[in-house]
Amino acid sequence: YVPSTTKYNYDTLSVRFNKVFNTTLHKKRENTLVLLPHYLDKARHVLRLVSRSNAINGHIIIKPHPTLIGSIDKELINPNWCTDVGDVHSLFKDAKIVITSSSSVAIEAVSMGISVIEVEMSDVISLNSLIGLGRGIIWEKVESVSELDNAYNVLEEKRVNNSKEIMCISQEYLSLFFSKP
Repeated sequence: YVPSTTKYNYDTLSVRFNKVFNTTLHKKRENTLVLLPHYLDKARHVLRLVSRSNAINGHIIIKPHPTLIGSIDKELINPNWCTDVGDVHSLFKDAKIVITSSSSVAIEAVSMGISVIEVEMSDVISLNSLIGLGRGIIWEKVESVSELDNAYNVLEEKRVNNSKEIMCISQEYLSLFFSKP
């Protein structure tokens, strides 16, 4: 992200980000993708909120951060959920909403037109990488189960009734945060 007023000439590139431009999302996406952060306490918090949610519907896929594979408490993973350690961009293809915490992958998801719920913890410094653009339309931040349920319902409704606005916001994120290789 380059500030609108700066005396510097920024130009950055990551090979991984090429997939932001080349991944095609399926038209009918039903999955809720839970991308766990690399901080174990935050990952546990995200899983607790998701397990207590009444709003989350469809197929739930849990993707642990690569540094956490094998470290997540098995009792926090509902047996009806799937766990996947594959490529996140392949998982994006069928995701309608991403739930994560302190992850720059949230910017990638929003830039591709996928709604994001950023889970925060009141006693931990927020590392939310999303800017204010599109909050309440394509992304929201939450701390509690009730906030998660509300955000999930609102974002799902926005996906149905405001798809053009969501695509405009995602294109703006794409132009602000990514350079096509």
